[in-house]
Amino acid sequence: MNTTSEAQRWNAHYAGGRGIRPLSKAEIRIVRDTLAPPKGPKEPRALEVCCGTGDLARLLDELGYVVDAVDYAQAAIDRAEAASGPDITYHCADVALGDLPALAGRGAST
Repeated sequence: MNTTSEAQRWNAHYAGGRGIRPLSKAEIRIVRDTLAPPKGPKEPRALEVCCGTGDLARLLDELGYVVDAVDYAQAAIDRAEAASGPDITYHCADVALGDLPALAGRGAST
């Protein structure tokens, strides 16, 4: 199965109102304990690939990261954006195909 057909399958999944398993309390605790943003003059940045509906992206944002989140299912991106504040930038892109030019606007190299 190629990534285009997989993207279409996942898009239908999210468009149908389905999701994925939310982060567990243990997973949230691990992220909070191990991913404290580094101190320094630059804003800490995070890239979440396969973000789904954005649970991890929102947690990273809460921890102080500037977050770019990527998924190849537009319906997932739409749901993530609806549940998130303005500080997370979502991108519909297929990273398996090197489809990352949209990230360049935020300072990422492609």
